[in-house]
Amino acid sequence: MPLQIQAVQLESFAVKLKPTLTLFLLPLLSSLADEPVFDLEPLVVRGDPRAQVVGISGERPGDASWTTVELDQTAFASWEALWRQQASFDTFRRSDSRSAHPTTQGMRLRPVGTNAASRSLVLMDGLPLNDPFGGWVYTQHLPRHGWQSQSLASGGRAAAWGSPGYGGIMLLQRVHPSGLDSVWMSEYGSQGRWATEAGTAFGIGDQSTLAVQAAWSEDPGFHVLHAPDRGAIDTRSGVDLLSGSIRWAGDQTDGVDWEIGWHGWREDRINGTSLSTNQKDAHDLYVQGNQSLGSGELHLSLFRQWRNFRNLFSSAATDRNSEIPALEQFSVPAFSSGGALVWENETNSGHRYQLGTDFRENRATVRERFFYVNGALTRQREAGGVQRMAGAFWQPQWRPEDSNWEWHGLIRLDRYQFRDGFRRETEPATDTTLRDETATRRSGTELSAYLEARWQPVPEAQLNAGMHRGHRLPTLNELYRPYRVRNDIVEANPDLGPERVWGVDFGGWWQIAPQLRLSTQIWHQWLDHMVTNVLVVEGPSSDPLFGFVPANGSGSQRQAVSGNRAYGSEWTLSGSLNTQLDWYLSAAWNRTRFGASETDPSLEGRPFPLSAGRNLRLGGLWSLNEQLQLGLQSRWQGRADEDSGRGSLPAYGLVDVQLNWQMQPSVELQVQLENLFDTTVVTAVSSDGLESVGAPRNLNLSLRYRF
Repeated sequence: MPLQIQAVQLESFAVKLKPTLTLFLLPLLSSLADEPVFDLEPLVVRGDPRAQVVGISGERPGDASWTTVELDQTAFASWEALWRQQASFDTFRRSDSRSAHPTTQGMRLRPVGTNAASRSLVLMDGLPLNDPFGGWVYTQHLPRHGWQSQSLASGGRAAAWGSPGYGGIMLLQRVHPSGLDSVWMSEYGSQGRWATEAGTAFGIGDQSTLAVQAAWSEDPGFHVLHAPDRGAIDTRSGVDLLSGSIRWAGDQTDGVDWEIGWHGWREDRINGTSLSTNQKDAHDLYVQGNQSLGSGELHLSLFRQWRNFRNLFSSAATDRNSEIPALEQFSVPAFSSGGALVWENETNSGHRYQLGTDFRENRATVRERFFYVNGALTRQREAGGVQRMAGAFWQPQWRPEDSNWEWHGLIRLDRYQFRDGFRRETEPATDTTLRDETATRRSGTELSAYLEARWQPVPEAQLNAGMHRGHRLPTLNELYRPYRVRNDIVEANPDLGPERVWGVDFGGWWQIAPQLRLSTQIWHQWLDHMVTNVLVVEGPSSDPLFGFVPANGSGSQRQAVSGNRAYGSEWTLSGSLNTQLDWYLSAAWNRTRFGASETDPSLEGRPFPLSAGRNLRLGGLWSLNEQLQLGLQSRWQGRADEDSGRGSLPAYGLVDVQLNWQMQPSVELQVQLENLFDTTVVTAVSSDGLESVGAPRNLNLSLRYRF
C-alpha cells in the first residue's frame, strides 16, 4: 500500500493470493486509462514535524501508510496481520502476538534480522516503543481506535533515536487528544475471544484537553501443535490483557503546545502447555512540547518506561504427558529513561533541516531459578546491566528552486556505554556461590549517515538513489539473559559489540495511468557482527557453558557473525477502478547469506533464519455503496529456514475476507473470516521435530458505536 497514489486513495485491505491469481487483474488494467485524474497530496504523518524528524517523508518507494479512515475500515486479528499487508514487513516468527511468545516478535521491514531482536525502530507518538530489555515490540496493548496514521519506511533513515533503525522505521501516530472521538467497541471471535474498548475526550478550561482510553480482552487462543503431537500437558495458547492511557494536551499562547501522558498494560499469557506461562506489567510516562520560534520550531520529548516480565519455561517428556519446570524467570525488571531536543527550520530557498540530540539509558536485571532436582528448581541466577546511548544528528533536505532534483541527508554520531554488567549463580539451600562474574565496562562511538538524491524528470515519474551506514547495539537481553524453549537452550554473551551495516537503495515510481501506479525499490546491505544464535552442542550431553543438554535438545549461544549480505527488491502496483474497487499488489524478493562463524562452520552461506525469500500481497476493497464494503486480503510467503538450522518452514498462503456495514451513522459492524480455507501455517520447528502452527480459521465480529 504505497503512500503516493493519485485518484481514489487505496483502502487498507490486503489480499494476498498465490502469484498465479494476479493474472485476473490484467483485464482490469486496460480500463484505467479513461478514468478521471484526481490530484492527491503525498501522505505524511498528520502533518506532524516528528514524521520528518525520524526520517519518514512519504515521498519515497518503500514507504507505506494507513490513514484514520483506512484503519477504521480494516478488520484484522492482530496488528501484525495489518502490517503484513506490506510485503516487506515481517516479524521474526510467522505467528502473531495472539499466540507467539512476545520475545519472538522482533519487527523488521527487511529480512536483515538474524534473531528475534528488532532491526527496525518503532515509535509511538515519536517515542521509542522497542522494549528496553530485549528490543522486541509488544503490540497486543495498542488500542484499535484513535489513530491518526501508521507509517512504515524501509531502509536506514532514522534520525532521532537512530539505533536500531538501520532496518527501517515504524511510526504509529495517535490522534491529538482534542481529536479523539467518543467510542465504544466490542469484539467476539469464534475461538472464544471477547474484547471491549472505550475512549473519550473532554475539555479542561479553554486551552487543554484530557483523553482517556481503556481496553480489556480475554483470548483463550488455539492449540499450537498438531493434534497427533499433543499430550496431556498441551493447552491452547492465549492471552488476557488490560490496558489504558491518559493524555492531557494543551495549546497555550506564544506558539507553545504540549502533551503529558501515561500508558500502561498488564498481559497474562499461556504458551501452549500447563506450566509455560508469562506475564508483563508495563507503564510509560512522557512529556512533549513544541515551541514556534521565528521560522523554526523546537521540539522537546522526555519519557520514562517501567517493565517487569515473568516467565516459566518447561521441559516436556517425550510423550508430552508430563513436564517439569526448566527455568523460572520470576522477576525481570527493566527501566528506560530518555529525552530528545530537536530544532527544525525551513528557509525561503527550499532548504529544510533538523538539528537534534537525544539520550537513552536502559537498565535491567534478570532474576531466575533453574536446575530442577527432586521436584524443585534448586539454583538461582541474577544477571543484568546498564546500557547508555547519546547521540547528535543533522538532517538536511534541499530542493533548489525551479529544479527537478531533491537531496536528503543525515549524519549522526552516537556514544554508547555498557556498564555494571554482572552474572551471579547461587544454591540457596546450601548458601553456595557457584558463579560470580562481572562484565568489563565498555564504551565506543558509532557514526551513522544517509544520503539520497531524488530526480523527477516529469510529473508522472520519480527516481531515487541512496546510500546509508548504520548500527545496532546488542540488547541487555542478548548480553546477559539465557533462555530455554522446550529442550533448546540459548546462552547469553556479555562480549557482544555493535552490529554495523552499509547499504545502497535504488528505486522510483511511475504513474502509468491516471489510476495506476507502479513503485519499486532495489536494495543491498552488507552486515557485520550480526548477533545470531550459533549452535554449539547437541544433546544429550554435558557442557560447561550449558550444563546438561537433554536428548533431542541443543545448546546455542548468541555470537557475532561477520561478512553477511542481504539484498532484494520490492514492488507495488496499485490502482482504482470506477471509484468502487481499490486494489494493490505488493511483492518482495530477497536473498540473505551468513558469513563465517568459527564456532559453527556450517553456518557460512546459509540464509538468515526465518527470512523467506519471496513474499506476495494482493488486496482490494469493493464499495457496494456508502454503507457497505467487501474486502479480500491474502498473503503468500515462501519457504524459510528455521533458527539454528533445525529444518525449514514450508511456504504458505492465506486468504481473509471481511464485510463493513455502516448500520447507522454512529453504529458500524465489521465481520472478518480469518484464514478462509483453514490453511495450516508452520511457525516453528523444534529440535525434536515438533511443529508449531498458526491460527486456524476464525470468525471475528466487531461492533463500534460512536457517541
